[in-house]
Order: sequence, then structure tokens, then C-alpha cells
Amino acid sequence: MASSIERWMQEKLVYQLEEQLAQEQHKLRIMRAEQDLEPPSQHPYAPEARAQSNRPRGINPRVCSDQFSSSRPPYTYATLISLAILGSPKKQLSLSEIYRWFSRNFSYYNHNVPTWKNAIRHNLSLHKCFVRVENVKGAVWTVDELEYQKKRNQQRSEGSNT
Repeated sequence: MASSIERWMQEKLVYQLEEQLAQEQHKLRIMRAEQDLEPPSQHPYAPEARAQSNRPRGINPRVCSDQFSSSRPPYTYATLISLAILGSPKKQLSLSEIYRWFSRNFSYYNHNVPTWKNAIRHNLSLHKCFVRVENVKGAVWTVDELEYQKKRNQQRSEGSNT
């Protein structure tokens, strides 16, 4: 009996450590992508190399190789929205296409209360870098590159002052 309890506790600890490792690797990939560092090693057993073959269209493997994780992505909604729009072929997406991108790339958004959709709408309206463009079929969202770069440069300078 005691050995089965010990085994269960060890398995639980291993699981927690694996989750923690995955989160730290995710954070490292984000930092690399934000700093525009060289791509990680393309060794066939590297996590980035394995994820690249399975990743959906429009995702930078350095930024989002853990797209099937069930934990909340450590990105802001504005960053994720930018990735979705800038990763699309025409650099524009409708609101429903943005929702689909979130659901397809992060399983967290499939299994949790859809309050995240309200957060996406809020961020699209809040940030100047997102521009709504009316067309015949309705409206699409694009990224104003100048505003986006201003925002990124401002965030970097604020980060270096702390």
C-alpha cells in the first residue's frame, strides 16, 4: 500500500516538473522571439523542430511551438492578435477568423469559458495599432505597422528602464 502511494506521489511530482519545464521553455521562446534572436537549434530532436512540422499556418515556431498546451499562453491578447493578423497571407483577418486562430493554436481557448472573445474585441478597439477596414463582405482587422513598431519600441524602452 505504501509503495503505491509513494509511486503516485512521485508520478504527480514528475508531472508537475514536466509542466513547469514546458512553461519555462515557452517563456524562453517568447523572449527569444521578442528580442529577434537567431532561431533555436534545428536539431531533429529539439522541441522547436518537432513542433514546426505540426504547427498551423501563420505561427512562428520560435514564438508558439507549444500551441497544444492546455495552460493559458503567457502572451498579451494584443501580441496574440498581432501574430494572428501578421501571420495571415493577406495580413488581415475578420473577427471570426481571429477567434478561429486562437482556438486552433491554443487549446486553452477551446476548453475555457469564452470570456476571451470579449477580451479580443476589447483589445482590437483599445489599441491604435489595430485598424478596422470595411469591405464588401463586412469588416476585417489589420495592423498599422507604424503604430505597432511605436508600441514595441515603447515597451522595450520601458523594460530597459526598470
